[in-house]
Amino acid sequence: MPRDRMLVGIDFSKNRADVALLKESGELRVRHRGFANHQSGYLQAKELILKTLCEHELSGIDVAGEATSYYWLPLFVGMEQDTDLASYDLKLYLLNPKWVRWYKKSQPSNHKNDRIDPRYIGDYLRTHRPASAWHYDERWMPVRIYTRLRFHLVKSLSREKNLFNLYLFLAYTTYTQRKPFSTPLAAISRALLRDAELLDAFQDGNVEEMADWLHQHSHYLGNPGQSAQRLRQVLQERYLLPDALASAVQQGIEILLDTIHRLEERISQIEGWIADLTRTDFPEVAGLDSIPGIGPVFASGIAAEIGDLKRFSNVPHWNEKKQLFRPRRPQELTAAIAK
Repeated sequence: MPRDRMLVGIDFSKNRADVALLKESGELRVRHRGFANHQSGYLQAKELILKTLCEHELSGIDVAGEATSYYWLPLFVGMEQDTDLASYDLKLYLLNPKWVRWYKKSQPSNHKNDRIDPRYIGDYLRTHRPASAWHYDERWMPVRIYTRLRFHLVKSLSREKNLFNLYLFLAYTTYTQRKPFSTPLAAISRALLRDAELLDAFQDGNVEEMADWLHQHSHYLGNPGQSAQRLRQVLQERYLLPDALASAVQQGIEILLDTIHRLEERISQIEGWIADLTRTDFPEVAGLDSIPGIGPVFASGIAAEIGDLKRFSNVPHWNEKKQLFRPRRPQELTAAIAK
């Protein structure tokens, strides 16, 4: 007769990993223990788990944790690669925190604390076990780190650009309306916005001289004369701020331009890393990139979030007639992967 397995619920935070060891019935096997969320804390948690498995002669271990940022990742990777735990048929399950939160609402009212939460996580695994276990995907995880980092920086860049446009309104009210250049962040526009004294001189200057200056400093302007005319109109329509306020706004514009430039450089650098990593042996990215409008970076992000397609073939098939799950047949696995 097969021996029991042990359920482990882990509540992760930046500094702690709170652990609850449960029986398959849902009762606590060992009282709550808290460990530091670093290598030494992991070794202490592992010692407790192995000791409990040995004392109760258990056959295996199922571990569940919430996907709380990346605080769960090092411990899960360490557990999967630990040979001592592998001998107990270790299975790891990553849970959506929303699932656990709704499950807790179905239970008797209780205050949230680190002693209770890991038990709820373990009990959720007992009653709502995911169809497939979590595995460290060595091939896709680095790509996912890069694409998510790029996504974070792109959002930061968007936020900085919005703030830049606000400061631009304060200094040059109709700049985005008159559009002297294709975009306020064009190279020639950035150069001018850094030089408030030159713009002050342009306000009452000769339009033809302004056009000549623009032509000398930018060879991408289709019509320097039109740009000069629109720029002069912007300078004449701006609000005249007090000197102290105008100085503060100008410094803000220069700082934001520097920040935007640095973010653009870092995003370009990460895109290079993604391209280098996925250039070979990533047919999934190449296939998505072949779709018009997707592009290599977007394709890498989609593929990285999906991960290994074979993991979907391990999901049991629901037999409607018998009202139970059964393993997929070989031909069904082949068809699932082909799709």
